Amino acid sequence: MWIEFILLSCLIIYLFHRWATANNDFFLKRGIPHKKPKILFGNMWNLILKRKSIVDIIVDLYNEHDGPFMRSSFVNERLALLWPSQDVTYELKDGKKLEIKKDDVIWIPTAGLHRDSAYYENPEKFDPERFNEANNNNISPFTYLPFGMGPRNCIEFILLSCLIIYLLNRWATANNDFFLKRGIPYKKPKILFGNMWNLILKRKSIVDIIVDLYNEHDGPVYRFFDSRQPVLLIRDPDIIKQITVKDFNHFINHRALFNDENDQNNLFGSSLVTMRDSRWKDMRSTLSPAFTGNKMRQMFRLMNEVAVGAVAYLKQEQREDPTRAVEVDVTHFASPHVTATMIGPFDKKSTEYFMRLVIDAMKYRKENNIIRSDMINMLMEARGMISSDNPKPHNREWSDVDIVAQCFLFFFAGFDANASLACCMAHEIMENAEVQEKLLQEIRETHNNLNGEPVTYEVIQNMRYMDNVISETLRKWTPAAFMDRVCNQDVTYELKDGKKLEIKKDDVIWIPTAGLHRDSAYYENPEKFDPERFNEANNNNISPFTYLPFGMGPRNCIASRFALLETKVLIYCLLRDFQSAKAKKSCVPLKLIQTGLQLLPRNGFWLKFIARY
Repeated sequence: MWIEFILLSCLIIYLFHRWATANNDFFLKRGIPHKKPKILFGNMWNLILKRKSIVDIIVDLYNEHDGPFMRSSFVNERLALLWPSQDVTYELKDGKKLEIKKDDVIWIPTAGLHRDSAYYENPEKFDPERFNEANNNNISPFTYLPFGMGPRNCIEFILLSCLIIYLLNRWATANNDFFLKRGIPYKKPKILFGNMWNLILKRKSIVDIIVDLYNEHDGPVYRFFDSRQPVLLIRDPDIIKQITVKDFNHFINHRALFNDENDQNNLFGSSLVTMRDSRWKDMRSTLSPAFTGNKMRQMFRLMNEVAVGAVAYLKQEQREDPTRAVEVDVTHFASPHVTATMIGPFDKKSTEYFMRLVIDAMKYRKENNIIRSDMINMLMEARGMISSDNPKPHNREWSDVDIVAQCFLFFFAGFDANASLACCMAHEIMENAEVQEKLLQEIRETHNNLNGEPVTYEVIQNMRYMDNVISETLRKWTPAAFMDRVCNQDVTYELKDGKKLEIKKDDVIWIPTAGLHRDSAYYENPEKFDPERFNEANNNNISPFTYLPFGMGPRNCIASRFALLETKVLIYCLLRDFQSAKAKKSCVPLKLIQTGLQLLPRNGFWLKFIARY
């Protein structure tokens, strides 16, 4: 068997070599000197290896020979600039003849001619004076060929460019009549970028764009384009309830951002947020027990330790001068706190590194019977690597990629969304002195009641004004400006005005969370930061399905409890030991950067912390 395999391999290699070198004796057979080619890649080896640009290679070939022509090979002779249709012979200046056969490939080395010192003095120098009225006539004919020469000159280039522009325009505007065909009013899109033009040009943040789209129309639904994708923006809370809860099975999936969720190298594409249909249901039921109140209680100690360590860092900064206030960008301060609770460091350049990091950590813990109240321990329970009190909800077996993908997702969810929540809350506390004072009173009262004991999960959960402040932060600075869904079968809804809303299969739905949260019909003076909206007396006045910081229905944020608890602990420790004040670089009022989907201010979340005594 092995002998047959070796013989077959040798035959394949031989045939490949014969094919790859078939033209290497092309000039040799004619008795013509030439540049010896590399196998398969001809004389373009340095281009293939990215050692040189095509310009440098052409100039080198041009300069290697001072005769009227030079023979070379380009990738097995498969690229042509000119291709003679019949044999032709030219008389050269030295009396010799140049024979060009039918189907010979001809290259005219434009870059070499343009940098030949015989035609252009000091050719590497940029000198527009070469082409002034006095010097232009001194340029030798057919040594300046930026657009070619003869019948096949730049007209072909212009025609080809026009064709490309036409085809691009047809592709970019293919969906622009999507709503027009249905006879539905919509926001006219820009070519290619739809109604996201201001986001692409960094003129507005995603929050501002969603709020603008929401306010442009007062009906239950508004139509617009996300790039080339037609989107239905649902404004009616009753329809939102139908989509997210009652008819959830018709809108179970998010819009596909990754074509292949089974791609083993695409961790985000295998994560809970991008999984679809039954795979999503099974993964959701697998992970849900990891985010119960009991699990959060187990993780609380680690959260508190990390928050205490973060505060200790600020105290260390003030150790040399206790009267000195510390000014920090809370983005960098909060992110390590969040990350430490999620998982260790992550090498963004290598998916393999991240896979190895998580899998090795799990194996090490299992082999050494290490139990920790952190995210990896939760995922080990979900995988069945360690015992769990929760029965397995299905028969599906998860791969290493499936499990690591969830860790990958939670890492970034913690690093980004949770850090943004903590930063926005800290900023609003700084900007609103009365809120800071009232929250400080609750923190001091809670701290005094502990009688020197460390704060507990139950104590944090019973801080009512803390709840109000974090709820108002999530209203004004919601982590996701919108939620998306894709319809999987035709459905029709009866609207309040008697009309019908038809949603077709594969229609994309956006729920404008930021727009709902800043609608004065639901929140009086919505730009004001007012935690009292969520106190016990007012909380019941909030209209259902108008407050959606973590989504709603079966596909809401699975880690919402984690995010809330982590943020509360950090703010509790910070405000207990430090007064928050405006720093020199603070952005007041808070203005978001005008790019991407993140909640980041233009100059960072700069705050000044003054130690309490």
